[in-house]
Amino acid sequence: YREYSFSGLTEVVANLSKILGLKKRILEELQEWQPDCVVLVDYGGFNLELAKSIKAEFKNPPKIIEYIAPQIWASRPWRIKAIKASIDKVLCTLPFEEKLYQEANINHRYVGNPVLGSLTRALPKQEFLKNFAEIQYRKGFSSKTNPTSETILIGLFPGSRKSEIKHMLPLMIKASNQLIERNPKLNFRFILARASNIKRSLLQKYGLHSKLNLAKGKKQHHIEVLDADDMLAPNHKLLSAADALWLCSGTVTLEAALYTTPYFLAYKSSLINYLLYLLFRT
Repeated sequence: YREYSFSGLTEVVANLSKILGLKKRILEELQEWQPDCVVLVDYGGFNLELAKSIKAEFKNPPKIIEYIAPQIWASRPWRIKAIKASIDKVLCTLPFEEKLYQEANINHRYVGNPVLGSLTRALPKQEFLKNFAEIQYRKGFSSKTNPTSETILIGLFPGSRKSEIKHMLPLMIKASNQLIERNPKLNFRFILARASNIKRSLLQKYGLHSKLNLAKGKKQHHIEVLDADDMLAPNHKLLSAADALWLCSGTVTLEAALYTTPYFLAYKSSLINYLLYLLFRT
């Protein structure tokens, strides 16, 4: 799944042969298995095309269930026609989606949101920073010690796609630089949550470990990295412990809201994708 996590038209077009190859392989496997039911999970753009092909190519097509309803309420409302034509039942994870599918006369059921089941005990900031310092020390990375109550912990979540890292990370680095420059008396601490599919080399490529260009004589600063294997549910621990968050739009926004941590939400893509967004927005 991680290898096919593309966003925006330009990424899809650039990887079209890879996407079509995956679709072909899945259809071949399904023809061999001849299942009674196929459950498609999330990944709406791909799964709707897959469902359409299953219905068209199978003599006796299986029942098709889509778990985590394709987004139609914020954008791409035309998807509702494809869902009605190819999906036998939609399992909704947001309560207000029920009304949309009911009005469209599509078989559906609200089953709750899996994010709720993934929440962990909210971690106090001091406890989180202490645990993080011990992990950094074991790894041989330099880390600040003895966090104080004056420490302002900012959690950075630049996304889990390569394109998101490319566009979001440089902005986060620049903004954290400016935040320190404009508030020299405040003790900021920036910790970035690295998704397991994002290599450190990619973060370095877009400037993470470069010293920020602060004016001569001012405090040098770097952003520390929280890896996916550093602790149990590391993202959730950072989400709950931080004083504030900067998030790349995605599921993490719902997780942050459930922890009631204040956050700043942003998203940036290529110029072509942005122009297409302006053209198709509703």
